Amino acid sequence: MSHSFSLEAILAIARNNAIGLDGKLPWHLPVELKLFKEITMHHALIMGRKTYESLPGMLPNREHIIISQSLNSIHGVHIATSVNHALLIAESLAPQKVFVIGGKRIFDELIPHCNAIHVSRIMREFNADTFYDFNFQGYTIEQSHSMRDVETGIDILYQKLII
Repeated sequence: MSHSFSLEAILAIARNNAIGLDGKLPWHLPVELKLFKEITMHHALIMGRKTYESLPGMLPNREHIIISQSLNSIHGVHIATSVNHALLIAESLAPQKVFVIGGKRIFDELIPHCNAIHVSRIMREFNADTFYDFNFQGYTIEQSHSMRDVETGIDILYQKLII
């Protein structure tokens, strides 16, 4: 797939591959949320309906493209019926970058086509009902740094991976 934008994924994943619990993140880590905001600001986001519903509302200064068969219309949001439709919408918006932000099915479909993957590896196990077994093989680490969420004391390893 060739696009006029860089297609990138961003995800946070716990040591036990947890990514979700009851339709939300299984943790609240302000330092990781701040990183997500910094990376995705002024770019487009592709997500599934459940991921959109887990958000606190519209994320400012970002285009929202939601893949859903059941949503009709939401003010300020682009609704796509498939991954290919979402990519066509993204192309029409002409962003520099488009971030795939979840959920699991959307990651499964789009991560193989991404130019870069931003992974926050949460250095703890969490109770979850959604897991993503991301295969780190075959990627080169372009950036890497450790951080600690001061509110929780949980360590996070951020890595930007490229193919």
